[in-house]
Amino acid sequence: SLIQDCLAKQSNAVNKTTHRHPFQIETNAVHGDSTGVQTHTNTARQPAMAEAKVTWASLPRKDQLVILFLVRFCEPIVKVSISSYVYFQLQSLDPSLPSATIVQQTTLLQAAYTVAQSLASVFLGSVADSPRGGRKVVIVLSLLGSFVACSLFGFVANFKQALVLRFVEGLTNGNVAMVRTMTSEVVQEKKFQARAFVLLNISTSFAIILSALVAAGTVELTPKGHGSGLLARYPYALPALLNASFLLVVLVTTVLFLEETSKLVRHRYDPGIALSRYLVSRFQSLRNGTSKEALYAPVNATEEMAFLDEQEPEAASPPPKPIKPVVCLPTTRIFTKNMVLVLLAAFIYEAHLATASVAFPNLLVTPVSSREEEAQRVLPFFFGGGVGFTPLPLAVYSVMYGIFSIPLQLILYPRLSQRLGPLHVWRIFYLAFPLLYYAYPFVALVPSSSPPPSGKTGLAIWAVITPMQVLTALLTSTVTPSQTVLINAACPHPSALARTHSIAYFSSMVTRAGSTALAGALLGPQSPSTTHRQTHPKMARFTSKIILVTSCASGSGAAIVRRLASEGATVIAADKSGHEELAAELGASVIPRHLDAASEDSIRDLETYIRTTHGRLDILVNNTGMGGPRCPILDVQAADAEEVFRYNIHGAFLILQLALRFMTEQQQPTGGSIVLTASIAGLIGTPHSAPYAISKGAVIAMTKTAAVEYAKHGIRVNAVAPGPTVVPMVEALGAAATAGFRARIPQARLAEPREVAGVVAFLADGDDAGHVTGQVLCVDGGWTAA
Repeated sequence: SLIQDCLAKQSNAVNKTTHRHPFQIETNAVHGDSTGVQTHTNTARQPAMAEAKVTWASLPRKDQLVILFLVRFCEPIVKVSISSYVYFQLQSLDPSLPSATIVQQTTLLQAAYTVAQSLASVFLGSVADSPRGGRKVVIVLSLLGSFVACSLFGFVANFKQALVLRFVEGLTNGNVAMVRTMTSEVVQEKKFQARAFVLLNISTSFAIILSALVAAGTVELTPKGHGSGLLARYPYALPALLNASFLLVVLVTTVLFLEETSKLVRHRYDPGIALSRYLVSRFQSLRNGTSKEALYAPVNATEEMAFLDEQEPEAASPPPKPIKPVVCLPTTRIFTKNMVLVLLAAFIYEAHLATASVAFPNLLVTPVSSREEEAQRVLPFFFGGGVGFTPLPLAVYSVMYGIFSIPLQLILYPRLSQRLGPLHVWRIFYLAFPLLYYAYPFVALVPSSSPPPSGKTGLAIWAVITPMQVLTALLTSTVTPSQTVLINAACPHPSALARTHSIAYFSSMVTRAGSTALAGALLGPQSPSTTHRQTHPKMARFTSKIILVTSCASGSGAAIVRRLASEGATVIAADKSGHEELAAELGASVIPRHLDAASEDSIRDLETYIRTTHGRLDILVNNTGMGGPRCPILDVQAADAEEVFRYNIHGAFLILQLALRFMTEQQQPTGGSIVLTASIAGLIGTPHSAPYAISKGAVIAMTKTAAVEYAKHGIRVNAVAPGPTVVPMVEALGAAATAGFRARIPQARLAEPREVAGVVAFLADGDDAGHVTGQVLCVDGGWTAA
């Protein structure tokens, strides 16, 4: 049998390898063998191989490696692309769901894919090693399953459909193990395998960079719902169809040009290869201008007579030697001591790498620590808070990894592997992981150019994060491909190669499945005060609430948006301009919408958007207001007064009607909460501000009237009346005016926008302020009481 032949060839080397360290087997295999897996052949050829210069141009079978590169490229680009917009797709399916539920659903989708892929990996490995299956069959099945699931994913109508599609895609996907297997069989000489295997890591790095661009360029994260047609009804179909198109191209390429590498089935008729060869020959004949008849030549008469001339039996050529049957190693014999040790090393590596890859990005988006938390730090165990990154800097952080990884994988790792060997590279660079992990949480201590609660910005934070990303890219670019080479070399027999990689991939998937929980356990106890904050019942009191805040680009409006978003709300920030920057700062929880409060059409468009996208409105904070002329009443121009009234009264009234239409339709124990922004100018005499004071008095009357009318619907309507506040409209009055305000205020200072936001949050809360309606709360430092 084949196993006996291999053992016979190894008889001279057995005594030399019996008592070696378990990993020394890989060292011999990496430097001395010419087969796809270890066979312990003698190493007389090692010096010659070491001297041979290996370059990317010298890689054998580049055509097959390109196809395997594309196959490996498919999975991460689809996976990362979907993960970048799946939250918003699920939110569009059911706008009534709270953010926490949507996050849980996205986690379940990823878990379903991972679990299904883990369950199917060993079975697909057995199919690949079977004489009835093969490597190519598994890859074609995986690409076909991903193509169908990805095509349908953009058209799902509910979460259950999305869950089924992701699970089915995971069941059919065994590409990772199969690509590794075929790479080792296509490139059998060990001196080339380091470069061949690092190509798989390079494909992942490219996918990380390009997938974000695919998603960002093809889907608007806050779909407007305007227009008609397929893309208007399914706004997330376009990226899914683009991913499916790419999968289809790779699928066709694989069927036509990828060659089977399994010894059990490599001589089997392949209709895809036959078709591609026919098409290539036809293309060449057409390009050369050769007709079909010209491909045939007449047979020489002498040759024809010689062929017809009967030969004696003894003159015939000797019969061919019988082909030895190919033996398939049983699965139970795969788990040799060396194989078990390599799997254990891979398990440990995947465990800490997957945990860190979840924990550190979460640390980057964790809000920065407050002064109280900083005072309670217990270094190096409790750091308190994080970096407070929004999606844009987080995307930059992710892209940095791919940019740094590619040159390291293309240039550095192949040279190190050729010079030191994969085992020594693995051992040397593995030692740096503890240093990297120890440094991770210290990013929470880096000073920022922006004060809390804003996320960390400035040169200092990037001067710390960039070297950490370079080190992360360096370690993963050297250890990960070395780990793959060692797993490949640990396979006890060529017939078990696919199962070996499938078992290794199964163990890595199981490890990654538990990494999220472990990362949360490690990241959670930031500090004693953080623990208290996370359990405080008010920190998520607006979770699942859809809140509209108008005139919010700056000042108190921006502070209100920040406060409500920080407490779990989905905030629709509506203003003429400037609100896009606020949404970019705060991330996905803030949705910018254009609004001109003086335009009925603009208000009508906003209502249409809320109805088609979210379906409901829980809270309105109507912050609409403009200052108007500063002069005596007789000097006020009619046009100026009309502009103030149209904006502060007419616009506020139409926006109030918008909210009441939603809230009277909603079947809830409480219909909703409305907070209007008035001013103490509407309560007291305010010289030289007649249009503004009159309009704010109207807002107060509007508040009390609406509160009485709609109390029977469970709708509460209140108003906040700030005094002079540190906002652009007040600061524009000049230093003399603000000094006069301070002299009138008993507390001798202007209100801060965050203080106004705190009162608004109280009035909006249906628990703490559930019995408060028709009230006007002044935030004026005692002005109206003096």
